[in-house]
Amino acid sequence: MTQCYTRVHVGSHTFMYDFVFGNAGLPSSQIYHRCVAPLVEDLFKGYNATVLAYGQTASGKTYTMGMGTNCGTSDGIIPKVMEYVFTRVEAVKSQIRVSFLEIYNEEIYDLLASNPPSRAPIIIRETASGEITLQGVTEVDVKTKEEMSSYLARGSFARASGSTNMNIQSSRSHAVFTISLQITTAEEILCAKLRLVDLAGSERANRTGADGMRLKEGRHINSSLLALRNVISLLGDVRKRKKGAHVPYRVSKLTRLLQDSLGGKSKTVMIACVSPAISDVEETLNTLRYANCARNIKNQAVVQKQKTYAPSFMFKELTPSKSEAKNKAVVQKHKPSVPSFDYDAMFKELTPSKSESLPVYDKPVYDKEDVFQDFSELKIPWPSQAARFDDLFASTSSRSELRKPVYDKPVYDEDVFEAITELQYNEDVFEAIPELQCDEDVFEAISELQIPSTSQPDDVFRV
Repeated sequence: MTQCYTRVHVGSHTFMYDFVFGNAGLPSSQIYHRCVAPLVEDLFKGYNATVLAYGQTASGKTYTMGMGTNCGTSDGIIPKVMEYVFTRVEAVKSQIRVSFLEIYNEEIYDLLASNPPSRAPIIIRETASGEITLQGVTEVDVKTKEEMSSYLARGSFARASGSTNMNIQSSRSHAVFTISLQITTAEEILCAKLRLVDLAGSERANRTGADGMRLKEGRHINSSLLALRNVISLLGDVRKRKKGAHVPYRVSKLTRLLQDSLGGKSKTVMIACVSPAISDVEETLNTLRYANCARNIKNQAVVQKQKTYAPSFMFKELTPSKSEAKNKAVVQKHKPSVPSFDYDAMFKELTPSKSESLPVYDKPVYDKEDVFQDFSELKIPWPSQAARFDDLFASTSSRSELRKPVYDKPVYDEDVFEAITELQYNEDVFEAIPELQCDEDVFEAISELQIPSTSQPDDVFRV
């Protein structure tokens, strides 16, 4: 944008701006070409942009932006933006979407919702990268200028408005018309947004004569505009900005929604609308003061794009060159041969057969001869003998496991029977384990046991 600084003097106050359109009565086309057209051109380069109209009530903000009663005409900034956008998109592969929001009584509503009377407030979310998103907002695809104009008129008709002593048709909410542009090329995808903001005007109750609902609306309007002024003042103060002072974006839904436009990665133009009336001089000074402060804000605009192809170094890693393939073939040719093994045959050879399968118990099983050797040494009374059995069979976790044979069929030799005959138990002890597989010789040996039994022989095998 061509810098053409202009000074404005109001009494003892002096302000500096980039452009001033005063008493000459210039048409809106000049305002568009000198202030807004460069931002729309940058939109096609992938930059986010914002145009907002700021000023007191009845100062001409809605008329300047092209909303309200002049929708569908060529007057205003928005109609000219739409005309230029659809002139440019004919030469590129693109997709255009629009959304229309209003901030009414500190709640965000969708002006393009299917059921405006029962509409729910929109929720503001922030991504991990700090981007502000809106949950539940309606975005519609548009193909022509006439289709976009119809959505602008539909949202403007649904916007909250009312009559006050200063304006017959006063806007009672802040309106944000957003044009989202996506341009696809062979190398990248550009995703940029243009926000066109018509702020509600600041007002005083004693001048507007507002009461009831109009008074409540005015309080919310002034509160959000005050939050906007505080953010602008802090961002425009170079010393506070260098010190890293906290910027209160979260105080109002308006500043939260315009966070990227005010101090983020967007290109922003602020149009200050003022009244020439003497009775409005105080509000005019406030508007000029904050517009001058906003001019000191420095945003770092960044192209919003996405890659549509893999970097070249990835292809180099995945696809070897001819020389690399040749060298690999030479190395493979001179590589010494490695004898091959039949691993399946080796595995079968090392795997025991069914008859040589491991014991049934998961835990370690004592050797048979050692166990019977311990049996033969038991020469102590019954209670201690039961404790000795617990020590011998501590590896078993239950009586059912104890009863399981280690092999498919128990094997007993003469030493086993000799050890059993030395034990002085009676046959009642073995009635607790009738499942034990023994032949007749075993039971004969058991019957010779002459040790008195207790009333609870199961304690020998308690778990």
